[in-house]
Amino acid sequence: MASPYKVETAYRPDLGKEVQVVQIGKQRGKDIWVQINLQTNTLYGRKYLRNSAGELELAPVSIRERLYQLKTQGMGGKRANEAAKNWLSESNTSSFYQSQQQKLQALSRQLAKRRPDINLNLSGEDLSYLNLTQVFGGYHNLAQANLQGTNLSNANLTDIIMVEANLAKAIMNQTQLFNANLLMANLNEALLIGANLAKANLCDTNLVDSAMNNARLEDAYLNNSNLTNSNLTGANLTQASISGANLTNANLSMVDLSDATLAHANLQGTNFTKAKLIKAYLNDLTLREAIFDQADLTGANLKDTDVSNADLSNTILKELTIYNTNFAGASLNDSFTLRLPNEWDEDQLDGVLNHFNNQSSLLISLNSIDDRYQELKNKLALQLIHSLDQPDINLNHVTLPLLDILGKPSFTTNKEISNFVNKLMDNYLANPSTQLINTLKTHPALINIFLNHFSHHPDLMASAKFNSSFIQTILAARTQTGIDNVTTTMANKLYEKYLQLPEIKQQLEYEQIEGIFGDFAGKVDWSDSNAQNYLLLSPTKAGRTLVVAEHNLSKMLDPDLETKWNNIFVFQHGENLSSQQFSLDECFNQDFPLFSSHFTYSQHQATFNKLLETLNLDQQLNALFFQAQKSNTFATKLIDETSQQRLKEIFAHVLDLEHSYSLKNDNYNQIIKLYELTTSSERNKAEHLLSLSAVFTRYSSSAIFGTELDSPLMLRYYAYALMEKAHKLDPTLITENTFNDWKDRLLGCNNAFTCTAALYNQMIDYATEHCHDVLKKIQPSAWR
Repeated sequence: MASPYKVETAYRPDLGKEVQVVQIGKQRGKDIWVQINLQTNTLYGRKYLRNSAGELELAPVSIRERLYQLKTQGMGGKRANEAAKNWLSESNTSSFYQSQQQKLQALSRQLAKRRPDINLNLSGEDLSYLNLTQVFGGYHNLAQANLQGTNLSNANLTDIIMVEANLAKAIMNQTQLFNANLLMANLNEALLIGANLAKANLCDTNLVDSAMNNARLEDAYLNNSNLTNSNLTGANLTQASISGANLTNANLSMVDLSDATLAHANLQGTNFTKAKLIKAYLNDLTLREAIFDQADLTGANLKDTDVSNADLSNTILKELTIYNTNFAGASLNDSFTLRLPNEWDEDQLDGVLNHFNNQSSLLISLNSIDDRYQELKNKLALQLIHSLDQPDINLNHVTLPLLDILGKPSFTTNKEISNFVNKLMDNYLANPSTQLINTLKTHPALINIFLNHFSHHPDLMASAKFNSSFIQTILAARTQTGIDNVTTTMANKLYEKYLQLPEIKQQLEYEQIEGIFGDFAGKVDWSDSNAQNYLLLSPTKAGRTLVVAEHNLSKMLDPDLETKWNNIFVFQHGENLSSQQFSLDECFNQDFPLFSSHFTYSQHQATFNKLLETLNLDQQLNALFFQAQKSNTFATKLIDETSQQRLKEIFAHVLDLEHSYSLKNDNYNQIIKLYELTTSSERNKAEHLLSLSAVFTRYSSSAIFGTELDSPLMLRYYAYALMEKAHKLDPTLITENTFNDWKDRLLGCNNAFTCTAALYNQMIDYATEHCHDVLKKIQPSAWR
């Protein structure tokens, strides 16, 4: 069995070998050791002392002791010397062992007499070196015992239950406390130097002013414990759980906290000098008052941690995980590198980089680093770019978050970063139907980034691919609320440059266009929102031009049931076309695809509104569902208990909650009737249901009625019910693997990633590929 003592070795020249010895106390101010039998844990033999070289050697026998032996035993000469050796091994050690046994026997008798309702009182007792597992295992334990000031040094308390015990000022140096349960115990000012507390439960324990130098605390639990002013210098805390602990002014210098968890801990004044925090979980912490001089944070996780104004200038910062990490004012160094996924998939891209869908991102954390470390910021940005810039990684859904940060002038001064940003820009803006205006309304900080891009690449403004995106950028800069005068002035000047481009100047030279454009003399007139100031070039039909007023353009890109779609001027090679010479459907779906989704949705918006009415939402919810269609994000959330219960009562009428959340036939028939699908193919019906499923998935996401961590369950279940019905109608529309994946995400099964913001993106991508025309009728234009 394991020894309860700290075993050391000493060399016996008379035996020609090393022997095992343990410290048993002091004599005349000097530490003394005796031999130990590791099989039985019994002590025996001569005393040992530490010599000037630090080695343990046999202690000399005093003359007085030898004379006493000769006198009492009547021996002399050689036999007396032999007797002297035997006297030490048999008398001193035997008495020490006997005293241990006597104490254990006395404890056993005391426990036998103790009433069950009376807490054990061993305050101030000397229980050092005792194997207390012989007494306190099983029925008897030390729960709620009074052990204040008790000497338990070198004792064996392995696996002992000491819940709520009072161990204030107890002496427990070198004590074996492996797997002991000290939950809520009082260890105020206790001495635990060199103690073995591996796997011990120290949760909610008072360890204020305790000494735990060189203690073993591997895999120990110290959650919510109070370690204020404690000393853990040199302790081993690998894989320990210290979440929520109070470490105010604690000394953790030279500790090993590799793989330890310190989430939510109080680190005010904590000293981590030369500590190892390799792969430690340092989540949701404030580091500014802690000391990390020469500490090693390689691989540490700093998610949700406030590093602002912290001094990490002499700290190893390799392969850090950062997310919602604030580095404002922090002192850093060039060892800083990022820990990134080995392989990026859709969920990782959204979770790590998309602060448009989520609370924060790695990008936000990176941007919080002070500009005095711009070279370091560029290095980290390039590390990320090299990880992402791979042919098999689709960045479509994180392009805008990437541009939001890396498109800032402080980053784009770096040529390689600028090239990456330009490539992202070109890929994103190249689609003439890109709904940039909705994004710029939700994230106005992007406006300057796009204005700068067009300013540096003026040839793009009039190109077939980029013209519609340019027009949307100018419109947002001029009409978006909260935009400063500097941005508006920049947009106005850029539009003046646009009007001077050869392609645009040629159009303005046509008499009929000049006669209605702007101030009726070929110049822009920003003083009147009804002036025909916007000139768009068709990306699909050469010579086709559209001129429209700012007010009307805004309505067409954010339509409602009152939007007028014929308040436009269409020209072909400068000739103003009459309404008989072109159709609105062809104009908006083919000639100017920027308006296609808006125009199509506006023609079917009333149908979707009627669908919402069939759900019998109450007046307040009905208004919220309508309002949410008009914005890419929504502030009101429906995740509180009251809202969840209201939604459950409402959706119980359309969902079969007892049979796998399937769609009730009455609601299905209502949908078919509303969209006039009675005689349609099963495929067409399935496409409508899949598109509706995507819309309700969006309603449940963090963008609309949910948050990053929670969402309205009934909306998830309704989205699933619509998708399930679509799958039953036409199993070929959604592949089996895709259906099962989305089912797990919506219903929260099989540990699936349940972020519906990311799922919505996937569903829209899939629907765009497989049922694009139907999706255009159902997906709100503001969500594109």
